[in-house]
Amino acid sequence: MSSKFVDLMSKFGIDVDNYAIYKEAFTHGSSTKGSKINYQKLEFLGDAILQFIVSDKIYKNFKQMNQGELTLLRSRLVCTESLNELTNKMGLKDFLVSNSRVKINDDILNSKNVGADIFESLVAAIYLDKGLNVAKEFIYKTVLKSIDSINPKLELKDSKTLLQEHMQSFSKQSITYNTYSIDNKLFKADAIHDGIIYGSGTGNSKFEAEENAATIALKKLIK
Repeated sequence: MSSKFVDLMSKFGIDVDNYAIYKEAFTHGSSTKGSKINYQKLEFLGDAILQFIVSDKIYKNFKQMNQGELTLLRSRLVCTESLNELTNKMGLKDFLVSNSRVKINDDILNSKNVGADIFESLVAAIYLDKGLNVAKEFIYKTVLKSIDSINPKLELKDSKTLLQEHMQSFSKQSITYNTYSIDNKLFKADAIHDGIIYGSGTGNSKFEAEENAATIALKKLIK
């Protein structure tokens, strides 16, 4: 891994020891032939660690919430959109490499799914290199950085509800969503009001795609 990556990790108090595991965490599976290394297994592990740490924290912080409310809050914190945003802020896509001759192109770099995947794989790499406590601190400094300032009443409303409420403050016309499948695993949605697209989002389900579209629309409308 580059000195730039080592410097980035040091900002989180992490001394890199196992360089190979971090290289694996940023190796995109451009080739699926044979047993070539890519980040998919680390992503699987990182997702589980992330879910556990975030669940533990919000369970302890928001004792008044029921199971459904906690699930909704967790999904907002670790959704594809949120993790990709963190990845972009940290510049993690700069460290992506390919496991084949196929180059890392703009489609890969602009993919929100890839952004979320490499964040999860990085969490797993930190865990395998430094242990659970260090991985936990990393999650606290990134995903859970603003946890203490969360307003449960707002966070428990999904983005689609918040967007609809905002639009209804000045218009009687409802938000509609044009949602369609990009491929077997990915959906795209456009949040539309009065014929204008205010936000577009992607997700692994129609609901997630529409939520992400609404989130983007809210960010544009409420500054």
